[in-house]
Amino acid sequence: MRLDERTKVINDFLASTHIFYSAINELMEEQLREDVGNELTVPQYRLLKLVDATMIESISDVATVSRVTNAAASKAVDRLVRRGLMTRTESTDDRRVSLLSLTAEGQELLKRYEAVQGQVLESLFRQFMPEDFVRTARLLDRLSADIVDMESGPQEMCFRCGIYFRDKCLVRDVVQRECSYHLHKKDRGDKSEDPGAAG
Repeated sequence: MRLDERTKVINDFLASTHIFYSAINELMEEQLREDVGNELTVPQYRLLKLVDATMIESISDVATVSRVTNAAASKAVDRLVRRGLMTRTESTDDRRVSLLSLTAEGQELLKRYEAVQGQVLESLFRQFMPEDFVRTARLLDRLSADIVDMESGPQEMCFRCGIYFRDKCLVRDVVQRECSYHLHKKDRGDKSEDPGAAG
């Protein structure tokens, strides 16, 4: 295969990954609206899940992960606080730090959204075997890791895997160092789990 043909194949692959990501996002948003209503936007759902599934507690952490300003992160949190889905309390150690947690209502709504998400994904992908996803995920992870390996300053690179609730930090595997940003999972009683696994 000529170099230009190979480049076209690679570009088509990248286009397919982007189209797939856009399509699944649109489908999930539409299905959530149909089944659960407009109680939450998808970004709000993700924010609830982020706070629930990780030890993220401060507005600055939310801003870092979401790649928005502290002001934008604060507004997003305040909307959920006003709706009674999240609490924002002042840290006793540092009054400038707000500690975030979900209310019982927030946890219940999150469970409803996750149930809908699970049903949609199972319906959409039922014709595929689990190993198909494992194989494809490994390919994509390897490509991501290769990008890190090619970077001149991989020590500074971070994919913020934690926002996707991944148990594996791709950067750490490649450059053998602690990621610059970690979202540690909350202790759910599983002592065998690596507390620094999500990067």
